[in-house]
Amino acid sequence: MIRQSKGFTLVELVTVILILGIVSVGIGSFVVMGTRIFVDSSLTDQVLSESRYALQRMTRELRTAMPNSIRLTTNGSSDQCIEFVPIVVSSSYLEWPFFGDTALNTGKVFRDTSNTTAIQTGQRVYVFPSSEADVYETSSHFAVLDNVDVENDVITLGFTSSVSFLEKSPSKRVYFVEQPVSYCINSIKNELQRYSGYGYRTSQPLLIDDSGSIVAKNIVNGVSNPDDRPFHYEPSTLQSNAIVQLNPRFTINGQTIQYQHQVQVINVP
Repeated sequence: MIRQSKGFTLVELVTVILILGIVSVGIGSFVVMGTRIFVDSSLTDQVLSESRYALQRMTRELRTAMPNSIRLTTNGSSDQCIEFVPIVVSSSYLEWPFFGDTALNTGKVFRDTSNTTAIQTGQRVYVFPSSEADVYETSSHFAVLDNVDVENDVITLGFTSSVSFLEKSPSKRVYFVEQPVSYCINSIKNELQRYSGYGYRTSQPLLIDDSGSIVAKNIVNGVSNPDDRPFHYEPSTLQSNAIVQLNPRFTINGQTIQYQHQVQVINVP
């Protein structure tokens, strides 16, 4: 008897290989496309989250800025910084040394639940800072706390030296503050960086180095163009509060998103 052989012919095998190859290429293109869409979406979501976080953080901190402590500086071509002095707590003074009176190293403020633990030694205390010079330069608008004595409804403050403040506040307002804070745009790295702990300086520093913490990336504002700068500042007047305009422009996968965000600094001397 003649035994019949069963199997695939060469033509059938080649045909199957071609069909499988075509199907694999099709499936592979869908997988690659899906992976690319996922990666692009994740990157876009990350940049959007960073940009919102940066604006929210700056807004929250700028609203605590002491009156007339906000100032801007640029290097003219690539970098810009905004600086301010954050308020820890404010209060009303009861007894205070002013110009024309005997210089004293003590003062008394009203005690409430907000300032009992917030007032600490080493802080600066300001009364009626009406200009940048009153905030950053050596002046008679601030003193440094040496000790704090809490008793009943009064907090007695001890200063590091005897002082007499130049001007009285119309509302008897006194501010206790932290050291200055700066937010800077580094156009070389396209980053927004935050700086603190560098102390008070007469001239505003342009802090573009590795000592700051990165708040956001992918910022592409053209600082050399005044209309495209990320920060704008309008000082307060008798009729309006100070306004900080935040216009950071972010790039995402070849596209750009620009924010137009205003922050009102409602603190007044």
